[in-house]
Amino acid sequence: MKLGNHKRKEWGGLATAEILAEIDRVYSDPAIVSQRFFDAGPVKRIHISKRADLLVIRAGGRSVCVKYFHDGRLWVKIRTLIGLAKGRRGYVAGLRVARAGVRVPEQLACVECRPFGPTVVVMEMLENVCTAAGWFFNHRSAKGPVVIPRALIDQFAAFTANLHRQGIFHCDFSPRNVMVQEQGDSLKFVLIDLEDLRFGRFRSSRRCIQNLARFARETVPYVSVYTVMRFLNAYIRSMGWNDRPSSLARKVMRVSPDNF
Repeated sequence: MKLGNHKRKEWGGLATAEILAEIDRVYSDPAIVSQRFFDAGPVKRIHISKRADLLVIRAGGRSVCVKYFHDGRLWVKIRTLIGLAKGRRGYVAGLRVARAGVRVPEQLACVECRPFGPTVVVMEMLENVCTAAGWFFNHRSAKGPVVIPRALIDQFAAFTANLHRQGIFHCDFSPRNVMVQEQGDSLKFVLIDLEDLRFGRFRSSRRCIQNLARFARETVPYVSVYTVMRFLNAYIRSMGWNDRPSSLARKVMRVSPDNF
């Protein structure tokens, strides 16, 4: 059944009828959907996975980013039925962290097709950004690891510490889920994949370390040990902890991020 024919629940002030119609038009054409990336008129697919696609759609005179959750597994359908759809969770989390002063794509609308999905989340289309992994790759050196100025390391440490101080933890905190926006000599960091955010009333050093371990696991191939230690030192200062960087590094190395 097409999205437009579903009984729907909607949140946000953006009119979504045109967006849903474009998704229906594209996904009803097997010749288009079979392509990994496609550009079909006002709809462009820029990322594909088994359970969600990321689209850019031109609607209402503007381009928006649309995350289309189409996970058909039984337990996912049950969670949607009881109001725990992944897309809806990400939409609500995005609104919450934005109020806390964390940079995320503006959440414009969420459409949940009842009773079992799929779910569509409409967000601001970010300009002039790349993932942190892409930024590392673009700034790689033929002679060795990426060289990152101390000021930029301190900026990212402050960004991470700000999340943790507020009890905000990303279950997939990695260079793929942090967008980098260059503004002059500084960088702005934007969190994405907001459905993977979790919140705690009190900050936990264990959860902080697990979050750092997850990010470090995917960052180490790009940067030097010196850069990692510089980051941990700046993070400790921002958190107000008394640990030595070497002590925190040992704790991070002992953690299995998959336990988070």
